[in-house]
Amino acid sequence: MASIDDFVGHRWEDAKEALRKLDGDFVSRLESEQGLQSLGLDMPQLYSARDRPKRLLSKKWHLLLEACSELVMQARNVQVAAISLTPEANTGLSSYEAGTRADYHFRSWFIHATALTGRTDEVIRKTADVCIPEHGTRSKVVKRHKTSVYQQITKHISTQRNDYVHPNRSWASGITEDQLWEGHLAIGMTPTRFLDEFHYPAQGEDMMVRKFDGYVAETTRILDCLGEILQELEADIADS
Repeated sequence: MASIDDFVGHRWEDAKEALRKLDGDFVSRLESEQGLQSLGLDMPQLYSARDRPKRLLSKKWHLLLEACSELVMQARNVQVAAISLTPEANTGLSSYEAGTRADYHFRSWFIHATALTGRTDEVIRKTADVCIPEHGTRSKVVKRHKTSVYQQITKHISTQRNDYVHPNRSWASGITEDQLWEGHLAIGMTPTRFLDEFHYPAQGEDMMVRKFDGYVAETTRILDCLGEILQELEADIADS
């Protein structure tokens, strides 16, 4: 199955070949030095004055490489947030400690997953800028794949995200709906007390019985889906 790493690896290969056409001596020299280093015979001094290329890749290439790097990092952030919601990642913690981590990573997951789809959109556009020369074809390809990201992933994440991290929503809205504010006020149930005595311990107990395990599976689904979309983009590049 195609992955984000596969797609990014192919862009690195393409960029290296583009660089080889601009300055083959530079690429060959660093390849040779790297080969010596792998044998323990030499330590290449990368990025010294001697190792600067005579010509640089275009700005479009640099922007694509930046976008790909951010995409890979954001994919890792989503994975870390999901894994951090498993009991294995919180072994030895009290229910309170596990709950504070659960709440943090639970909310972070939505933010990172939303950012991941945005980074994918950026990579789609910047890949097309570099690899698809004809403007009309490029615009159609970008629109089709960005629509696919939205329909298959972004819309689903955003719908869930609004209930937890959207500025117009609140974790305390349930207290309003249940008409419990007056009782909270009467017994001095401040937000800090509520979180420390009830919310965090309950979140920790939920984590330990794997109520958040679905986020690991959802993360896998999202990453697989994005990998397939990027694989389809590669097919369009090959046909352009």
